[in-house]
Amino acid sequence: GEVGASVLSQVLISWVNPLLVAGRKAALQKEMLYDLLEEDTPLFNAMQVRAVLRQARARGRRPSLWRVLLSMYSKTCAAAGLCLLVATALSFVGPFLVNRLINHLESPSGTYSYGFILAVSFFAQSLGETLLSSHCNLLSGRIGVRSRSALTSLVYSKVLSLS
Repeated sequence: GEVGASVLSQVLISWVNPLLVAGRKAALQKEMLYDLLEEDTPLFNAMQVRAVLRQARARGRRPSLWRVLLSMYSKTCAAAGLCLLVATALSFVGPFLVNRLINHLESPSGTYSYGFILAVSFFAQSLGETLLSSHCNLLSGRIGVRSRSALTSLVYSKVLSLS
Protein backbone atom coordinates (compact mmCIF):
# COMPACT_ATOMS: atom_id res chain seq x y z
CA GLY A 1 0.00 0.00 0.00
CA GLU A 2 0.84 3.65 0.07
CA VAL A 3 2.14 3.64 3.65
CA GLY A 4 5.15 1.41 2.96
CA ALA A 5 5.84 2.72 -0.55
CA SER A 6 9.18 4.22 -1.52
CA VAL A 7 9.53 7.86 -2.53
CA LEU A 8 9.74 6.88 -6.20
CA SER A 9 6.62 4.74 -5.86
CA GLN A 10 4.84 7.68 -4.21
CA VAL A 11 5.87 10.06 -7.00
CA LEU A 12 4.86 7.64 -9.77
CA ILE A 13 1.78 6.43 -7.85
CA SER A 14 2.97 2.93 -8.69
CA TRP A 15 2.02 1.61 -5.25
CA VAL A 16 -1.46 1.02 -6.70
CA ASN A 17 -0.22 -1.25 -9.54
CA PRO A 18 -0.54 -4.56 -7.64
CA LEU A 19 -4.16 -3.71 -6.88
CA LEU A 20 -4.84 -2.88 -10.52
CA VAL A 21 -3.25 -6.15 -11.69
CA ALA A 22 -5.26 -8.16 -9.18
CA GLY A 23 -8.46 -6.37 -10.26
CA ARG A 24 -7.76 -7.17 -13.90
CA LYS A 25 -7.42 -10.88 -13.13
CA ALA A 26 -10.47 -11.26 -10.88
CA ALA A 27 -13.06 -9.24 -9.00
CA LEU A 28 -11.46 -7.58 -6.01
CA GLN A 29 -12.33 -8.90 -2.58
CA LYS A 30 -12.30 -6.91 0.65
CA GLU A 31 -9.12 -8.59 1.94
CA MET A 32 -7.27 -7.62 -1.27
CA LEU A 33 -7.76 -3.90 -0.66
CA TYR A 34 -5.27 -1.69 1.15
CA ASP A 35 -6.07 -0.26 4.55
CA LEU A 36 -7.08 3.37 4.59
CA LEU A 37 -4.56 5.94 5.71
CA GLU A 38 -5.42 7.09 9.23
CA GLU A 39 -6.22 10.56 7.85
CA ASP A 40 -8.77 9.02 5.46
CA THR A 41 -10.76 7.13 8.08
CA PRO A 42 -14.20 8.44 9.05
CA LEU A 43 -13.28 8.32 12.75
CA PHE A 44 -10.24 10.55 12.27
CA ASN A 45 -12.19 13.09 10.20
CA ALA A 46 -15.16 13.05 12.58
CA MET A 47 -12.89 13.77 15.54
CA GLN A 48 -11.04 16.46 13.60
CA VAL A 49 -14.21 18.28 12.52
CA ARG A 50 -15.54 18.21 16.08
CA ALA A 51 -12.24 19.61 17.39
CA VAL A 52 -12.28 22.43 14.82
CA LEU A 53 -15.89 23.25 15.70
CA ARG A 54 -15.04 23.33 19.43
CA GLN A 55 -12.13 25.68 18.76
CA ALA A 56 -14.33 28.02 16.73
CA ARG A 57 -16.99 28.05 19.43
CA ALA A 58 -14.36 28.62 22.13
CA ARG A 59 -13.27 31.78 20.29
CA GLY A 60 -16.85 32.99 20.44
CA ARG A 61 -17.43 32.59 16.72
CA ARG A 62 -20.34 30.96 15.01
CA PRO A 63 -18.62 28.24 12.98
CA SER A 64 -18.95 28.49 9.22
CA LEU A 65 -18.92 25.24 7.27
CA TRP A 66 -16.50 26.69 4.72
CA ARG A 67 -14.09 27.92 7.39
CA VAL A 68 -14.19 24.57 9.17
CA LEU A 69 -13.43 22.65 5.97
CA LEU A 70 -10.78 25.13 4.92
CA SER A 71 -9.00 24.91 8.26
CA MET A 72 -9.08 21.11 8.07
CA TYR A 73 -7.96 20.66 4.47
CA SER A 74 -6.18 23.88 3.50
CA LYS A 75 -2.75 22.25 3.15
CA THR A 76 -4.10 19.48 0.93
CA CYS A 77 -6.06 22.03 -1.13
CA ALA A 78 -2.94 24.15 -1.53
CA ALA A 79 -0.89 21.13 -2.62
CA ALA A 80 -3.56 20.11 -5.15
CA GLY A 81 -3.78 23.68 -6.43
CA LEU A 82 -0.02 23.93 -6.81
CA CYS A 83 0.07 20.64 -8.71
CA LEU A 84 -2.68 21.86 -11.01
CA LEU A 85 -1.01 25.24 -11.53
CA VAL A 86 2.33 23.71 -12.51
CA ALA A 87 0.64 21.04 -14.69
CA THR A 88 -1.30 23.78 -16.50
CA ALA A 89 1.87 25.81 -16.99
CA LEU A 90 3.60 22.72 -18.39
CA SER A 91 0.72 22.17 -20.80
CA PHE A 92 1.60 25.48 -22.44
CA VAL A 93 5.23 24.43 -22.85
CA GLY A 94 4.31 21.38 -24.99
CA PRO A 95 3.18 23.25 -28.13
CA PHE A 96 6.22 25.53 -27.87
CA LEU A 97 8.53 22.51 -27.81
CA VAL A 98 6.70 20.85 -30.71
CA ASN A 99 7.09 24.04 -32.76
CA ARG A 100 10.80 24.17 -31.95
CA LEU A 101 11.23 20.51 -32.84
CA ILE A 102 9.45 20.94 -36.20
CA ASN A 103 11.55 24.00 -37.00
CA HIS A 104 14.67 22.07 -36.07
CA LEU A 105 13.72 19.13 -38.31
CA GLU A 106 13.01 21.45 -41.24
CA SER A 107 16.32 23.28 -40.81
CA PRO A 108 19.24 21.70 -42.68
CA SER A 109 21.77 23.22 -40.28
CA GLY A 110 20.26 21.69 -37.11
CA THR A 111 22.52 19.59 -34.89
CA TYR A 112 21.61 16.19 -33.54
CA SER A 113 22.35 17.25 -29.97
CA TYR A 114 19.86 20.14 -30.11
CA GLY A 115 17.21 17.83 -31.54
CA PHE A 116 17.92 15.30 -28.81
CA ILE A 117 17.63 18.00 -26.14
CA LEU A 118 14.28 19.09 -27.59
CA ALA A 119 12.99 15.51 -27.67
CA VAL A 120 14.07 14.86 -24.07
CA SER A 121 12.55 18.18 -22.99
CA PHE A 122 9.27 17.24 -24.66
CA PHE A 123 9.29 13.88 -22.86
CA ALA A 124 10.08 15.53 -19.50
CA GLN A 125 7.31 18.11 -20.04
CA SER A 126 4.76 15.42 -20.86
CA LEU A 127 5.81 13.25 -17.93
CA GLY A 128 5.75 16.17 -15.49
CA GLU A 129 2.34 17.35 -16.68
CA THR A 130 0.88 13.85 -16.40
CA LEU A 131 2.32 13.17 -12.94
CA LEU A 132 1.23 16.52 -11.56
CA SER A 133 -2.28 16.14 -12.98
CA SER A 134 -2.51 12.66 -11.46
CA HIS A 135 -1.37 13.93 -8.07
CA CYS A 136 -3.90 16.77 -8.27
CA ASN A 137 -6.65 14.23 -8.96
CA LEU A 138 -5.46 12.00 -6.10
CA LEU A 139 -5.35 14.90 -3.64
CA SER A 140 -8.74 16.22 -4.79
CA GLY A 141 -10.26 12.78 -4.33
CA ARG A 142 -8.81 12.59 -0.84
CA ILE A 143 -10.29 15.96 0.06
CA GLY A 144 -13.66 14.74 -1.18
CA VAL A 145 -13.53 11.49 0.79
CA ARG A 146 -12.33 13.20 3.96
CA SER A 147 -14.83 16.05 3.85
CA ARG A 148 -17.70 13.69 3.02
CA SER A 149 -16.89 11.48 6.00
CA ALA A 150 -16.53 14.51 8.31
CA LEU A 151 -19.82 16.04 7.18
CA THR A 152 -21.66 12.72 7.30
CA SER A 153 -20.59 12.25 10.91
CA LEU A 154 -21.86 15.75 11.75
CA VAL A 155 -25.22 15.04 10.14
CA TYR A 156 -25.58 11.69 11.93
CA SER A 157 -24.68 13.18 15.30
CA LYS A 158 -27.19 16.01 14.75
CA VAL A 159 -29.92 13.52 13.81
CA LEU A 160 -29.14 11.42 16.89
CA SER A 161 -29.25 14.46 19.16
CA LEU A 162 -32.66 15.47 17.78
CA SER A 163 -34.22 12.05 18.19
